[in-house]
Amino acid sequence: MCYNTLVNPQMIQECIHTHGMERATEVDDQQMMALHILCANPHVTGDCIRAYLQLAPGAANQQDSEGMTPFQYLCRSGVNFFDERSFSSLVALWYGCMS
Repeated sequence: MCYNTLVNPQMIQECIHTHGMERATEVDDQQMMALHILCANPHVTGDCIRAYLQLAPGAANQQDSEGMTPFQYLCRSGVNFFDERSFSSLVALWYGCMS
């Protein structure tokens, strides 16, 4: 779901509520969490990431097997919402989760 081109905040919220926090913070063989995959999705919106971080803030600074955080994947994915005015509030939320 996190790499779906149509992913939206409601999908994120429903998945976490349905499957619980354990599923939201579960890691795969590469130590990637769903947030890593969501942030690598070139179709993701800031609202999707906000929804995830508000429900699972501990995922913000999780490193995968290559030492990359979800935010690094987000920066690398070339998502075009970096130009939105809301990006600064997303960054503030992200760093708030990490402290």
